[in-house]
Order: sequence, then structure tokens, then C-alpha cells
Amino acid sequence: MLIQRTPHAAKALSDRAACSLRERQLLIMCNGTRSSMDIVTLLGHEVLPLLLQMEGKGLLTGVSQPIKEAIGIKTIPVEPPPKPVLPPRSKSPSLASAKVYVMDLMQLQQNESAEKIARALQVASEPNEMMKLMLWALATILQRSGESYAERAVQRVFEVIPAAHLQEFMNYAQEFNIPLFDRITQLYRAHLPTPSA
Repeated sequence: MLIQRTPHAAKALSDRAACSLRERQLLIMCNGTRSSMDIVTLLGHEVLPLLLQMEGKGLLTGVSQPIKEAIGIKTIPVEPPPKPVLPPRSKSPSLASAKVYVMDLMQLQQNESAEKIARALQVASEPNEMMKLMLWALATILQRSGESYAERAVQRVFEVIPAAHLQEFMNYAQEFNIPLFDRITQLYRAHLPTPSA
């Protein structure tokens, strides 16, 4: 972009007292045939503040953007932060479904500890007891089958736990101090409505 003098600049040039000698020199050079980069090349970077000041006074136009380019300052568009991804939820959540799912996983483990948890879970009917047993079962799966397999199991149980019990389930999960549980719990907590005081 070429720097242009304004009508105000023409008046300043005709009145010797209106601007300094350096400003007059720049006004003469900025005759619509040179860009900021051209002026910087001819006179050095020290003229940049004066050019900007003269633009601010209304003597010149077309200074700011070319100067940014001349000294390597580029405006980077700020992208809005990505919308947080909501954790998945089952279309028909229920404690009974979560219980059956975990019992099936325990049967696949084929060991005495898993069988005991599965039996205890089978006869459990109180929601808090069921949720604690499900978490014990998931901790057992993590220990025996590794994080990759256990992560999908934990996610699935979180998906199926009804909203009415989810807060309590997350509280129990964090009592285990297991990083996998904590990670998934934090994801769900971030999307829960804040309880009103």
C-alpha cells in the first residue's frame, strides 16, 4: 500500500511552522509513489515511530499495515476455542443395565476374585452398594486386563449410569485414586450443571 498525503498535510507543508524539518522531509517523500517499506529502506527503521505519529496526526494515510509487514509483524487471526466434546450418554441409562454389563465382564475374567464380585453384584439391590461393587469390578479389570481394555469398560459404565446417580458414582470413583477413573470422572464433571447453592 502506498503512503498518501492528506489535505491537512498540504496545509502543513505550506506553513513552515506547522511541522519539523524531518516531518517536512517525510511529507515530501510520501507523495503517493512509495510504501512504508520503501521509506524504511531509504531512511532506516528509526523513521517508523515518526511515520506512525504523522499518520495519527492526520498528515498521512496507508502507514500502519505496510509498517507491520516491513518489520515482520503479522496479525494472526484468533480462532475461537473448540467447543468441548460432550461425553457420551446412553439413550436408556439404568443401574440395572450397568450392573448386567459389569457382571458379564466379570464372567469373562474367569478368576475367583472376579466371581466373588459378580456374585455380590448379582444380589445387590441398593444403588450405592451396586455402584461401589461396579467400581471394584472395574478396578479388577484394570489390574488384570490393562488400561486399554479397562478404559472402554469404564467409559461404557459411565455412559449407562443414570443422571440421578452419576454425581454419587463419580464421588465413589474418585475415592479409588485410580488415574483412569479420575480422568473420565473429570470429563463428566466438566459437563455437569453446577449445583445451586
